[in-house]
Amino acid sequence: MTSTTTQQARPVPPDPGPPRGRTAGDRLRAHSSLLIAAPFYLVVAVMVLLPLGYLLYAALQTGSPGDPSSTFTLDNVKAVVGETAYRRVLWNTLKLGAIVTLLACLFGVTLAWFVARTNLPGKRTLEVLLPLPLFLSPFAGGVAWVFLGSESAGLINVAYRAIVGTEDALVNIFSFGGLVFTMVLFMTPYAYLFTLGPLRNMDASLEEASRVHGASAFRTVARITLPLVLPGLLAALLMAFVLSAEMFSLPGLIGVPADYYTLPYFIYQATNFSPPRWPLAAAGGLLLLVIMAAGVWLQRRATRASERFVTVGGKGPAIAPANVGRWRWVGATLCWLYLTFAIFLPLCALLVGASMRYFTPRLSLELFTLDNWVRILTSSKFVEAITNTLVIAVIGPLFGLVIGFALTYLWQRMRAPFGRTVETLAMLPVAIPGIVLGVGLVWAYVGTPIYGTLAILFIAYVARFLPHVLRIFSSTLVQIDPVLDEASRVSGAGILRTLRRVTLPLLKQSTLSAWLLLFLMMVRELNVAIMVYTSDTTVLPVLLWSEIEGGQYGGAAVVAMVEVTIVTVAFVIARKVLRVDLARTMSER
Repeated sequence: MTSTTTQQARPVPPDPGPPRGRTAGDRLRAHSSLLIAAPFYLVVAVMVLLPLGYLLYAALQTGSPGDPSSTFTLDNVKAVVGETAYRRVLWNTLKLGAIVTLLACLFGVTLAWFVARTNLPGKRTLEVLLPLPLFLSPFAGGVAWVFLGSESAGLINVAYRAIVGTEDALVNIFSFGGLVFTMVLFMTPYAYLFTLGPLRNMDASLEEASRVHGASAFRTVARITLPLVLPGLLAALLMAFVLSAEMFSLPGLIGVPADYYTLPYFIYQATNFSPPRWPLAAAGGLLLLVIMAAGVWLQRRATRASERFVTVGGKGPAIAPANVGRWRWVGATLCWLYLTFAIFLPLCALLVGASMRYFTPRLSLELFTLDNWVRILTSSKFVEAITNTLVIAVIGPLFGLVIGFALTYLWQRMRAPFGRTVETLAMLPVAIPGIVLGVGLVWAYVGTPIYGTLAILFIAYVARFLPHVLRIFSSTLVQIDPVLDEASRVSGAGILRTLRRVTLPLLKQSTLSAWLLLFLMMVRELNVAIMVYTSDTTVLPVLLWSEIEGGQYGGAAVVAMVEVTIVTVAFVIARKVLRVDLARTMSER
């Protein structure tokens, strides 16, 4: 007989904090672990707290970074909060983030429910394909949709006019609707992955019991299914909102031509257009950071409340796909339509766009050329950009893994003093928009030997993506029984030998998944790179942005295709050779 109940989740052990009433041995172990932890605590302070401190300092200054005549003022903060123009871009940012988040979560949860809980045809293939848009750069996808949906020369409109015989356009990507549509395409995988695991692992007998007692399918989903996946859904809402509100690339590419400006693009303008207004950008970043922090705080409170209800069964959860009749074909159609709009059409559009001399409403064979490929692939700027990108994307994750594992191990296993506090600080970048972190890093490191080198990109990328590593290691390490470590230590092995022979081999798959996730994210990262790069440290996403700003859409498509190729090769090698299922790892965290 299977018993299923709801009960209070097991509380997280409290931070031991300063020693109180401990023996001399306990104090000695605490001091020893603090000595081991101190270098990692310092790294977190340098990567996270220092830029945040400088961001606040910069918002209260009159001059640019390094200006000796700069003085304190509140004018920047007053301007951002009080002036109508800034309030309008703030409202645009919040409205865009809210709409994209709601639509992406609605669509992502629907796809996850069909895949996890129903007899969807082609389920195994869809499980592999549906997360793939997550690894395509939204900016590259946006460039592709410019090729597809431009009102005058977009491929969809060209085909529509040729078929229907009209001069009107079917779609216009340079509109608020086009901006929302493009962003929803690339935010949907977050909602899909964050809710797929809870849906897959929930006990199907709960839904069966609801239906046996007369509840309709809709009532069962509303009263049983959704409450049980609420923690994953709230995490998806937070992630989608933060990423939507912080993004400046798609609003810059699609929103600006439609006269729709957002706060991240305003920050970019303030620092890159003449005359630069760094203090105003810092004040805008500070405002965006406060909003993101409030969102994270609300999400944490809501998650804590929803986690009071967990399913506990006497045997493993029974996975019984629901027979939804003809609706399974509706679900399959939705999944394949999504893949068509998010992956297949954009890749075809990039390939066509990279091979065209210029955009025109009238297509002909004379338009196709290899000149864009030759110009980009033989340029010294491209060679420098791809070299920098690969160096950062290969080595950067190693730093992230070392720091992430050390912080998790120090807190969970060694109970190092202040371990939980420092781990919480290291998680802060999940709520810090990339462009805001970039502003803080420029103020913190301009004038130092680090600025203008790849080192500041390493710091920026590792700080930005460290929360993902902590999330993976925290959820994996807690599943490994500490008795294994204790047995090794009792048998005379030191910490390093215990890690090498016991703990790390058990974390092999999680480590590979974390490295792959960071590699993919670092290859496509633009939001923080656009603020801290210099002419000597250009990376592929920045080169892609430069081509767009220069009106070279064909060259931009070539760079986007190179970016997609790197990501695809890494993903396939990891899956086929190293047996890393990144999508499953992310859905179970």
